[in-house]
Amino acid sequence: NGNLSIYGTAGLSMIKYSYVNHFKTSDTLADGNPDVNSGELKANTDWISGYQVKGGLNYNFTESFSAFANFGYVSKVPIFDNVIDDADGTVAKDPQNETFVSYEAGAIYTTTDNKINLKANVYYTTWSDRIFTTSVRLTQDENGIAFIKGLDQRHMGFELEGNYRPIKFIGFGAIASIANWKYLNDVSATVKNYDDASGIVSEEINVYTKDLKVGDAPQTQFAIWTNIYPVQGLNVQFIFRNNSNHYADFNPVYRQDKDD
Repeated sequence: NGNLSIYGTAGLSMIKYSYVNHFKTSDTLADGNPDVNSGELKANTDWISGYQVKGGLNYNFTESFSAFANFGYVSKVPIFDNVIDDADGTVAKDPQNETFVSYEAGAIYTTTDNKINLKANVYYTTWSDRIFTTSVRLTQDENGIAFIKGLDQRHMGFELEGNYRPIKFIGFGAIASIANWKYLNDVSATVKNYDDASGIVSEEINVYTKDLKVGDAPQTQFAIWTNIYPVQGLNVQFIFRNNSNHYADFNPVYRQDKDD
């Protein structure tokens, strides 16, 4: 409507899981041995539903300058591994959806001759009730699986990008991204030992992740580049990039001591 543009989208998803283990039976006898007549080990879940709602707007203040804002809410259904344990067929009693809530706002400036383009935005996203599994080394000869649930993390930051193309054959650009991503809480985890001689052994442990940084990606990035366009359809780029504030992709299960 004139200088104002608004969009919105909504979606619903539903899923259910079925599990069959052809190599295990569903019942055991009094002596602890499998009942070979009970049939294959099977498990099924009820329907699990999730949904998403997203929207945003953009306003053109002038021919060159505009501002935008976006919002999103996603309730994501859990994956199979977070609902059914594929080693023993255990079905989670109340599998939780993971929740994403995101806010974003920014501005765009483009000169009328398109030689200069600037974009800037800030974002704030929370990821709640995160559920995931990870392998752990219990002893030198035994491995286990840790099932972590209820982990919350927050992603927030500022991004800036600029491009300048003074003539047809050459262009310059730069980006800057400064972020703060961290875990918000301590959680518990269920560790299952599938290698134990007496069967599957479960143990509840505390996992101290509050205020730790999210790893496996640089949270501060700067880059500058030059693009050369010698002929139509060919682009040669020279780029310098600096990544920092980059934390390791650690396994949170191993931090069972707040002072570790």
